[in-house]
Amino acid sequence: MKTILSLIIISILFFGACTNQSEKAINYNDQIINQQQKIVQLFNKLDSSFTDTVNQSFKTIYQELMQEVEHQLKSIDSFPDFDGNNQFKQEYKTLLTVYQDVVKNDYSKMIDLYTLPDSLYTQNVKDDFLQTNKIANDKLQEALNRFIEVQKQFASKYKFNLQDQNE
Repeated sequence: MKTILSLIIISILFFGACTNQSEKAINYNDQIINQQQKIVQLFNKLDSSFTDTVNQSFKTIYQELMQEVEHQLKSIDSFPDFDGNNQFKQEYKTLLTVYQDVVKNDYSKMIDLYTLPDSLYTQNVKDDFLQTNKIANDKLQEALNRFIEVQKQFASKYKFNLQDQNE
């Protein structure tokens, strides 16, 4: 009887520890994703702001986005590893590096093109703007796909389900 009782207690403790570790992993995931969502929202806001040709709010939003990416890049190394592993955090850092590259290079070029006087904004300039935007989106999508794969592995390892951000 003591053996059965001992097995039950060990099982409860084991499953309790697994659940607790899963909850910690969910919180860790959520902390990173909450940071990432700040940047995604700023990218969306920036993309939408290109229609504001009068106030050119895209200039201000561009600066906000750049500052947020820089801030997160500086602080990500102080973010703790999870369960002795830094793969998820490092993949987020890689994503941040791509964000930084896209903002500094592609979006900067897009803003330069978009702020040209009307007399210089030719079809070639418009095509260059659209091509630069496509290149930026392709870079972002590729990096995001890599990050999501690592996130899925993390969720699988710690036995929790990811929710689609669009739900």
